[in-house]
Amino acid sequence: MYSGLWQQDKIMSYFVGSMPTQIEAGFLEKAQRVETATIGHRRHMGFMDPAIQAILPNRRIAGTAVTLALPGQDSTLLHHIVQFLRPNDILISDTAITAVLGIPRIKLPEGVDVEVQTSWGAIGWGTPAILGNALAAPDRRCIIVAGEGGHQLTANEMGTFYRYGAKPIFLTVNNGGFHGERVTNRYPNEEYNDLAQWNFADIPAAMGCEDWYTTKVTTLGELDAALAEAEKAASGVYIEIIIDTWEIPQGGEFLFTGTGALFGMPDRTWEGWLKEMAAKRQ
Repeated sequence: MYSGLWQQDKIMSYFVGSMPTQIEAGFLEKAQRVETATIGHRRHMGFMDPAIQAILPNRRIAGTAVTLALPGQDSTLLHHIVQFLRPNDILISDTAITAVLGIPRIKLPEGVDVEVQTSWGAIGWGTPAILGNALAAPDRRCIIVAGEGGHQLTANEMGTFYRYGAKPIFLTVNNGGFHGERVTNRYPNEEYNDLAQWNFADIPAAMGCEDWYTTKVTTLGELDAALAEAEKAASGVYIEIIIDTWEIPQGGEFLFTGTGALFGMPDRTWEGWLKEMAAKRQ
């Protein structure tokens, strides 16, 4: 009989779907004569910087462009967060799907210490964990990537930060529920995985931390601006990051499909489930 923690490797697989249809020859010929001035994308759009110049100035190329990206802004935001880290920071990865699936993949600056508690899955442990780190190492920046679900369980400790003058940096991802449960349960939209929607960015002030820099962001551009302000802050920092409820980080699809076998649905996919729900709403 074995009692204890069973460690096992996890493998993630991704597949490229069907390619879009080719542009008609007549339209393609017209596109080759257009002066490129703007760029449009699902997440970024606007006028191109004049410094962007063609590699082949005497040749124009037009066609169908395909973007291959990490699935979901839940993964994308981690690339923005990692740019915020400095050498010798302390990073707390709370038991939230964004942190659990994202933090192990990022390359950390020299001397960054990471604390995780993935094995036992105790949600909410990160808030008291960063409190202890901030008090034990006041000369180092202490940063936490947390989910709003677990944070609700231990948010009362925010008052202790005020009591002892601790100055952590909270990056709280708010996706409207227990997302780790959504991707591992029979049905992701079960009501018991929904959360009462707090105004998380207001928590520090309500708990006495009135001098903290706090804000709520809904886009990657706003996140970058908030992190720039956080760099200059001499106080604690609390950034609430809003993402869509049904966005999943890289690895979430694997969990959803893998746990489907437990419910007699071994072939289920996250994309397939979203399409099924969309069809029911029509």
